[in-house]
This record gives sequence, structure tokens and C-alpha cells, in this order.
Amino acid sequence: KQVVAVDTSTIVHAATEVAKQNNLKNLTFLQGSVKDGLKLPIDKFDVILCEWMGCFVTNDTKLLQELVHCKANHLAEDGAVCPNKSSLYVAGITDYDYKTETVEYWNNVYGFQMKAMQPLVLKEPTACAIPHHLIKTSLAQVKALDIKDIKAEADMTFAAPFSINVLEQTTLHYLTF
Repeated sequence: KQVVAVDTSTIVHAATEVAKQNNLKNLTFLQGSVKDGLKLPIDKFDVILCEWMGCFVTNDTKLLQELVHCKANHLAEDGAVCPNKSSLYVAGITDYDYKTETVEYWNNVYGFQMKAMQPLVLKEPTACAIPHHLIKTSLAQVKALDIKDIKAEADMTFAAPFSINVLEQTTLHYLTF
């Protein structure tokens, strides 16, 4: 009957305009954080849609905290969170072009030596599609997650041993998750 879309970014303004342009009237767009006191037009929801499984792997724990709060306080008794499960896998890849563009680039930036940037670039998570032909190892599942088991950010902290097998003789540049 009613859809409430919440985001902390200004994308809600564009989404509101898209809804108007397409004559969608049962949508409410709100900018802010429910956890930080944003008032919702309804108290309980049958479904919470949230792309929680992508962001927590990189560097956005606020999204997970927001979801845990909404699940505990605004999900109806028989409600569902979608998606509700996710698995994290690791594989070794070779990608000389990407390494050249993102790491080696700092060796000479328009004549300036900027090698001090390389360690920072290597630590920064990057989200991108990996073409299948660049994957040079077996895949190993590192963690299986179910949103019903996640009650706090601490539930997302884990260490997990894994083993991968190299499938061909090559240089591995990265482990990707």
C-alpha cells in the first residue's frame, strides 16, 4: 500500500522527481537516518529492502547499523528483510592493466613522483566487475551470512581461514572478495 524510501544522500531528491514524472503516488522519499531520529510515516513495515551485503564488505558500517536498527524497531512481526542472505567468496586474480592504471600510475604523474600514494591505493577497497578470464584460482567461501543472525555491528567482525588453488601459471595481483 505504501512504500517509504530512506537514504542519507541527496539521491532522494532525484528519486522523488522520477516518481512524480511516472505518476507514482504511493511512494514517500525521506533523506536522513532512521537510527538518528528520522520520523517515518508508518511504524511497522512488512518488507525492508536494503543492499546491506555490498557495503559492509568495503567501508560502510553505518548502513548495517541502520538496517539492524530498522529490523529491530520497524519490521512487522511476520516481516521480511530482502535480501536476507549473502555469502562472501575470495579468489585470486591477475589484472596487469588495472594494476598499471591504479598502482603504477603513481610512479610518474605528469612528471611528479608520487609513490607515497601507492600504499594508500592498495588499501582502498574498490567495487568493480571482474571479467571471468582474470580469475586464476579456485573460489573459496569465507563467510555465509544470514541477516536474522546479525544483531549488531560486532556480528560482522570475523576472521576466517581459507584455501584457494592456483589454476594456471601466472602472476596474481590481487585477492578479490
